[in-house]
Amino acid sequence: MKPRLLALTATVAALLVAGSANAAMTISFSELDWSINAGETEITQFQGGPTLGAIAFDGPGFSLSGTAQLFTGSVVGVSAAPAMPSSASVYNGSTGRDGTQYLSIQGGQTATLTIGGAGLSEISLYVGSLDTYNTLSFHYVDGTSGPAINGQTVADMTIVNQANGNQQSGNTNGRLTLTFDKPINGVTLGSSQNAFEISELAGISAAVPEPASWALFIAGFGATGAALRAQRRQRLVPVRLRT
Repeated sequence: MKPRLLALTATVAALLVAGSANAAMTISFSELDWSINAGETEITQFQGGPTLGAIAFDGPGFSLSGTAQLFTGSVVGVSAAPAMPSSASVYNGSTGRDGTQYLSIQGGQTATLTIGGAGLSEISLYVGSLDTYNTLSFHYVDGTSGPAINGQTVADMTIVNQANGNQQSGNTNGRLTLTFDKPINGVTLGSSQNAFEISELAGISAAVPEPASWALFIAGFGATGAALRAQRRQRLVPVRLRT
């Protein structure tokens, strides 16, 4: 594959407001970029199985469920292994694609990643041959859910991505990153047609205040309350007027 122009290989980001959930996310796409983003840790490369519930995760607190499949290789009209840079650990030199097992969400299927603890403030997916009919919807720690975005949303928001299902182009194979203004505890991946292929998930855990921070936070509330009570007492002191 010939090198692409630098302007097209750069990550381009945009702000998306997620409607009724009053949540905002930043979407970026980086062509044929196997490297995880700064601050992220890998969640899974979808090894193990044979069921979704039996795949291996790199850390605790994650589970995967749904009707999607674990797939190896490519079958015309069914699933295509994501195109990879030669530097990727999963690169197959004879095909230029992921040579290991990956997640394949075929027409009418879904896969839901459940996230424990404080949730994630960012998640990235290495996707293959992204199409307009591939969808992602998000579930937030506060109990709300955002409307689904699809491949066309990604194309519109990141400029470089055409979401046309090309199985080799950097426009449709690479790292899709979503950063949230409030943490998520779940993401559901779907597709109305064959297929939505994902080789890897990575993310950033949402920050949890340290005990010392909680203590300062509570102490601050206490000090504010004491000040307000003192003000009320001062206002209520009777004043005796001389006659």
